[in-house]
Amino acid sequence: MRSLYNVANKKRISVHLESSVDFLAHEKILKILAKVESLIFTAPDEKRKSFVSSVVGNTQVHVDLEGLVDLEKERARIKKELESVNVYLGSIEKKLVNKEFVKKAPEHVISAIKEKQQDAAQKRAALEKQYNALS
Repeated sequence: MRSLYNVANKKRISVHLESSVDFLAHEKILKILAKVESLIFTAPDEKRKSFVSSVVGNTQVHVDLEGLVDLEKERARIKKELESVNVYLGSIEKKLVNKEFVKKAPEHVISAIKEKQQDAAQKRAALEKQYNALS
């Protein structure tokens, strides 16, 4: 989650874990390895806009980004990247709806373009999820 939201590794974070797994025995190691300032084993009392969440296995992880990143700048960065992906996806889709192109292009080229389309669609979905988490 640090890399998704550009949180520097040297900055300490606050994490809430919701899990059926007992991480209490590993608290000290988790704090050191993940550079966690506070590790709380329950859901946050209130869901602030600065919290982002992710599910890892059967554990829900909530990280408080308040004071770690400029949320407005991060939203702007994600929005810009999302617009770029949408333009790229649009150009791919134009190729695939062009009947002449599809008819003349070798099958491996069409397959490669469809794979790029899937990758771009997945990236767009991930960016939309990040953007919505910060909204």
